[in-house]
Amino acid sequence: MKKNYRFLIIFIVIAFITAFKAGKEKVPIEEVDMAIGTGVDLENNNEYSLPICVYLFKANSIESDVKVGKSLSIGDTRENRQLKNDKPFVLGGERVHIYSEDFCRSGVRNDMDILFNNPQVVGTPYCLVCKGKSEDIFKTKIKGYDSPVDFIEGLAKNLINNIFFEDNYKLIDMFAKIDSEGRNVSLPYIEIKDDRIQVTGEALFKSDKMVAKINVDEAKWMNILLQGNARGILTIQNTPKKYVNMEAHAKTKTKCLKEEGKYKFIINVDITADRIADEIYKDTALFSKPDTQKKLEGDLSSLVEKNCYDFIKKMQNDYKVDCLELGRVAAAKYGRDTGQDWNDVVSKSDIKVNVKVHLDKLGRGGY
Repeated sequence: MKKNYRFLIIFIVIAFITAFKAGKEKVPIEEVDMAIGTGVDLENNNEYSLPICVYLFKANSIESDVKVGKSLSIGDTRENRQLKNDKPFVLGGERVHIYSEDFCRSGVRNDMDILFNNPQVVGTPYCLVCKGKSEDIFKTKIKGYDSPVDFIEGLAKNLINNIFFEDNYKLIDMFAKIDSEGRNVSLPYIEIKDDRIQVTGEALFKSDKMVAKINVDEAKWMNILLQGNARGILTIQNTPKKYVNMEAHAKTKTKCLKEEGKYKFIINVDITADRIADEIYKDTALFSKPDTQKKLEGDLSSLVEKNCYDFIKKMQNDYKVDCLELGRVAAAKYGRDTGQDWNDVVSKSDIKVNVKVHLDKLGRGGY
């Protein structure tokens, strides 16, 4: 009994000390700067500028502010920022991480290293590249939002709808891709146009450096060719008033062959399409007319194939980067750590695209 009594006393003392210590570390949220968005800019003198978007909690409202630290090293920007700030800075609630294009062109590895080593940093923020400075993005006022971060997070999260973008732009995805064999990072590219933040394409990386920016149309075909699932709109346009809009779901699988030391890739794209607008065929009984249905499916297949081949040609000749991650497929089949430069290999390889389109739904009908 005495022994049990001693254990009970020790347990109560430890619990009291732990609770007291935890209570001492807690502070009201109004007394800290909680980061909701972080950015990295590069000044003309090669000085790093790190803007941090934080919430300002007031009695009846929430606003946002941007705190900036500058230095010749990323870690020292914290020191510089604290000299101008009256509150401690807290990580762990970030929702977006924005790189300026200038910084991406110089390489993002040093930022990746400091983020990976910091146990407070979470892997869920969406990563994007911006034209100009991320500081200007964070200072943009958007009607109906407490901060631009709220809007940008929603923008990145919903890119999977209607434009064939993937949902793999988080910080954890960058950690996984940046040094993985046969893989390259691609991130949504945003800029301020018409006084509003919008996606205007994708930034392509080779290793840790941005090498090209492609427009939204090119990004569509790139993401269709990537192995996985993508959803978006496909359009056959003959004249301004003669067009067909299809809501499409593309599933892609890639095969790799090696013949006489040369790699060949076969990309099979299966598309299920629903008609949402039709000013060409205008046939409510399309399924009962196999020839008309076959022609529509064939026209869509030809459209996708042509644009995919056009993108592949640009990828191999202009960008010279394996943004389709074909090297990952080859390495998985023929062995890793062989010393192959997959960007160079893919740029010189034969790539064949097979597209099959299946018409699924015709919409509500005619009137």
